Amino acid sequence: ARKFRSDGSAKKAVEVYKAALEHSPRRQQFVFGLSEAYSELGQHDESIQLLEDVLVGHEHIPEYWLALLASYVNAKDFDGARGVVGRVDEKVEQGQLRLKKQHTNILNNLSKNIPTSTVSSSEIVKGEGGVE
Repeated sequence: ARKFRSDGSAKKAVEVYKAALEHSPRRQQFVFGLSEAYSELGQHDESIQLLEDVLVGHEHIPEYWLALLASYVNAKDFDGARGVVGRVDEKVEQGQLRLKKQHTNILNNLSKNIPTSTVSSSEIVKGEGGVE
């Protein structure tokens, strides 16, 4: 599937990733690959829905949140992106999500792409047990 994407055949990559996910529904490599292939095709709604679905029951996995935020930013759905930032902040505050420094760096970099002064990546990282 990666070869199809690198060759510019994101449509074929979507088919391959979907088939792979039928056999391994939670394999991150396949989830992220399918999400990125959708985005390459401009199918941002499908990318976002895939990641929202995968998050159910897996809210403790930072990489899914980061991919979801990236999908909203790529779709230029900045309200959706702000919503993800707020949800991440809430999960961190409640102790349901732990972010390592690498996660906060990625989160901060993605947050810079959200055109508003009301979202501050510093709001996400409170430092109260949420960051390792």
